[in-house]
Amino acid sequence: MKNSKVSFTTNQKIIHHLMLESNQLKSLGLLDGKMGLIIFFYHYARHTDNIIFEDFADDLLDGLLENIHKELPLTFTSGLSGIAWGIEYLIQNRFIEGDSNEICEELDKKIISADPRHLEDYSLETGLEGIAHCVIARINGAIRQNNPISFDRIS
Repeated sequence: MKNSKVSFTTNQKIIHHLMLESNQLKSLGLLDGKMGLIIFFYHYARHTDNIIFEDFADDLLDGLLENIHKELPLTFTSGLSGIAWGIEYLIQNRFIEGDSNEICEELDKKIISADPRHLEDYSLETGLEGIAHCVIARINGAIRQNNPISFDRIS
C-alpha cells in the first residue's frame, strides 16, 4: 500500500512539473516539444477521466497553432511534419474534432514542397521517413473524413 502511495505522489509531481514547464519549451515539435506534450496530456486526461488535463491540452494546442511559422523545419522530431502528424493523430483518435484539411492546409503546402529526390536524410526523426509518415497519416485522415486528399490540390 505504501509503495502505491509513493508512486502516485511521484506521478503527480511529474505531471505538475510537465504542466509548469510546458510554457518554457521552445520547440513546438512532436518528439521534443509541445506537440508531444499535447498528445500526452490528452491521453492522460482520458486515462484519469479528468477534464482539467484535457483543458490543459486544449490550451497548449491553441498556443501551438498560434505559434506555427513557415520557418520551422520539415522534420518529424521538431518540425512541421511531426506537428501535422500529431494533429491528424488527435483527430483520428477523437481527442479533438475538426477538419484536418482545414487545420493543416498551410502545413501541407510546405511539406509537399519538399522534393524527395533532393533529400539526403532518410531518417524518421529528420528526414524522408518522417515526412512519409506524415503524408500517409494525412491521406488516411482525409479518407476517413471523406475529404479530398489535400496533397492532390496543392500546386
